[in-house]
This record gives sequence, structure tokens and C-alpha cells, in this order.
Amino acid sequence: MLTLKLKVKNSPPVSDFCKNYSFLYRKLYANFELFKDENFKKGLQTKYHLDSWFYESCGIEVQTKLAQEKTHQEKQANQIQRIENELSETKTEGRKGNRKTFRLHRTMAYLKSRQGKRITFGGLNTLRRISFLSNDSAPNKAEIAQLKTTYQEQRVLPIYSVGEAPQKSNRKFKFDFENQKMIFKPNAATQIKIEFYASKKQQKTLNQLQTRLGALPISVRLSESFVWVTYDEEKLAGYEFKTNDYKKEAKKLDRTDNEGRKILFQQYLADQKRRKLANKIENRFLAVDLNPEHIGFCVVEPQADSSQKVLHKGVLDCSNLNTRMGLSSTDPDQVAQNHKRRFELCELWKYLFRLATHYKVATFVGEDLAFKPETVNEKASEANRKTQNLWHRELTQKLIQKYCNTFGIENVSVIPAYSSFIGNIQHADYDPISASLEIARRGIVKYTKGSSIFPPLLSQDVDTMYQLGLDVPRDSVGNWKQAFGLFAASGLRYRRALDPTTVLDNYLFSYKSCIKLYTIV
Repeated sequence: MLTLKLKVKNSPPVSDFCKNYSFLYRKLYANFELFKDENFKKGLQTKYHLDSWFYESCGIEVQTKLAQEKTHQEKQANQIQRIENELSETKTEGRKGNRKTFRLHRTMAYLKSRQGKRITFGGLNTLRRISFLSNDSAPNKAEIAQLKTTYQEQRVLPIYSVGEAPQKSNRKFKFDFENQKMIFKPNAATQIKIEFYASKKQQKTLNQLQTRLGALPISVRLSESFVWVTYDEEKLAGYEFKTNDYKKEAKKLDRTDNEGRKILFQQYLADQKRRKLANKIENRFLAVDLNPEHIGFCVVEPQADSSQKVLHKGVLDCSNLNTRMGLSSTDPDQVAQNHKRRFELCELWKYLFRLATHYKVATFVGEDLAFKPETVNEKASEANRKTQNLWHRELTQKLIQKYCNTFGIENVSVIPAYSSFIGNIQHADYDPISASLEIARRGIVKYTKGSSIFPPLLSQDVDTMYQLGLDVPRDSVGNWKQAFGLFAASGLRYRRALDPTTVLDNYLFSYKSCIKLYTIV
């Protein structure tokens, strides 16, 4: 799902609707177990002058928020358990051990203090600041009054209406996207005209949505200042699985005809795949090796002898985005760097998927980021800073899914275990590229029956290990996991360095960019 944020041009009288919707949201958030109770529902609708559709829309929002909180709480509980296990196993002595134990206890204390905490509507930091200044309110009256106003404004949420395809995409809004207008219909007696601004890129999408009104749902959030238009980019591009059509045809079949339903489902899957493969080459893959500073990528085609034909390969160097500035997180320069990092990350993925469309790629292969453990490496604080604080995994996943849905590219995730080690042993390219080639191989064989995520360990692979300095009996290298353990124990380096004579380097999109593009020639 994608959302367009559009600035409202006129001043629509919607503040009362937003305030009532905010009251309804907070009431449902505190009493969601009563959501389906008819008396509770009718009482809130009458009290806040909102009909059943806004009640249902609000319920969807609250349910999503509660599910997110539950997931977050489970994640924190798991992290606390891991820290407790690590503390019980820690046997280090001296000052180093004391520092490690202190850091673990401090992290655990913070996590425990946040357990069970719910949303502070209006902003926790703002409320804390008001409480702090109120200890000596006389000289701080002006600031307290300003903060209270901000706090009250932040408690007001945009009113939300879920989209419905049969109801001209949304029953509470009438859309005229081509003229940058819409009409808000909160009830039968009220129609409020909304005018908004849109950039050229946004207008292009809005024009596409206008042609699909009634064919796909469009959800809307509305405040006095902005309107948010949410739509399914996969449906807009025409690559979705046609669920409604499938259900209509399935109803015509006998209820006991499970085999017929299975065949029908496979037919609809095949139809979706056919639409996605239009103007693409089915056996062409784009694979990436994800890291905070260097992203290796390659475009490959599998060959009959299980090798790969490499059509394009390169590295995106993001190290200049991670410069340590030594400033607080609220410092304007630090905030600017954070915004710069997010912007350039968006440009990075735009470039990679532009490359994918150029090569008519059918499948994107990336690492399963959820596979990586969320532990803290006590021996490498700088590595932790990059992986835990600077690596925007969630944004990365959203951008990958967005472009895959938009361009009809299959998104395949593979387990990244030992991908860098295996890639550097089997390929002679720069480390991130070698790892991306191994990621590509795993994506190619992922759905092949009987295949393993690890390739066969060949005699030439063992020869390469010996050339890199491994000095153990050959029969001790039984598999890739054992080989990696031997390299780690002996402290040998296996990552291949960049050969500057084999690359063309350039800025990603302009001389102001902090990302360098290395293309292998």
C-alpha cells in the first residue's frame, strides 16, 4: 500500500469531525474488547456524531495499532530474555567484564521500564516537558502555555475512511483527481469541498487512480491541512491476484469439489504470473547483498550447467552517509544528515529498479533481513552503530516491496547465512559483488525440489581456501560451516578487496550525492 500526502489548498471546516474522530479513537483504543458490542457502538456513534462507517474505519485503525504494539512488546520481551541469558552465561572478569555487564543491565532496565506502556496521545516528550516546567511554573508560563497548545493540537487525529471498490472507491469521498479536488461527505446532509496541491509526479499517479475509480479501493485520511490518499500499487499496476473474480467462479463449483477449486486457483495464479512476465525475461534475476555501507548487486541468468551468466554487476558505496558527527540526535546538522541518508537510500533503490526494468528482470532476490538476530555485539560498538541505528531496514523492505509491486517483479528472500564467505571463495569479484552472486544462486534454486541453500563444496573451493592461507588437513574441511569456523578461528581474511583498475566510479545521481557507484568493467 502506498500513500500520497497532499497539502490542502482551501480551509475546509473539518476540525469538529477530526476532534470527534479522535475522541472515538481513544475510546476504542482503551476499550477495544467492546468493539463489537452493539450498545457500546451505538452509544459512541451518538455521542460523537459519527456513523457506523467511521466507527468501522476507526476500529480498523485501532486494531492495527494494537497489533503493532503487541508485536513490539513481544520483541522487547524476547530481547530481555536474550540479555538475561547472556548475563547468566557471562564469565568475563576484570574491568572489561564489568563494563559489558553494566551495559547489559542498563539496556535491560530500559526495556523493562517500557513494557506495558501504551500510547501517550499528544506526544510523550511534550507531556514530559510540560511536567518538568510546571515544577517552577512562574517563570515558564509562556512556554507551558505554548506546549499545552501543541499538546492539544497533536491529540487531534485525521478522520479516516476505508476505501471500497464497489462504492466508487470510497463511500465518503467523491474524487476529481484530475482537477485536484474531492468532496467529503461525512453524512447525507453535508458536503465539504476539498482542494489540494499535487506535484507532477503525484498528479501522474492521481490521473491513473481517476481512471480506476470503482475498480480499486482508495482509503483517505483528512485533516484541516492535509489529505492522505492510500491505494494498492499492485492493483493500480494490474499485477494483483484477482481474488474477487476467483471467489465468484469458485462459488459456481460444487462445495465438495476441492480438486476443481485447486485447479481454478492455479489458473488464476498462472494468469497473475502471465501479467507480471509481460515485457520481462523469465529467467533473469537481480540480486543484492545488503550492508549498511556497501550494497553489491548483479543481474544474472542461470545456465544449463548451473553456472550464471552475469549481465551487469556493481557496488553502491554508502560509507559517506555514515560519518560520525559527534552531535546530539536533535542537533540541526545531525537531523539534516539523517534526512540526507533516507533521501539517498530512496534514490539508491530507485536506481536499482530502474536497472531492473532496463534488463527486463523478472525476479528480485534479496536477503531475509528478519533472519538476522537482533543481538548486540559487545566487541564492536561502531558496527552496532551502523547496523542497529543507521541501517534503515524497515524503509529498505518497504521500498523493495513498493517497486516489486509497481513493476510486477517477483520478490524472493533467501537466508543470507555464510553468503559472503561462500561468495568470496567461489568468485573473484569484490566482496559485496561476490556475496550478491551467491545470493542470486540461492534465489535461483530456492524453489527447486531437493536443492540446498549451500552449493556443493568442490575441490577447487578447498584449493582457494588453501591459497588464502588455510593450513589444516584437507579432510577437516567437510562442509561450508566447518570451513568458515576454521577461517574464523585462525583469523584469516577471505573478503576480496576492490581492484581500482577494474571499476568505473561515479556519483549515484549528482556531484552532491554521498553515494558512489562502482561499475565493474
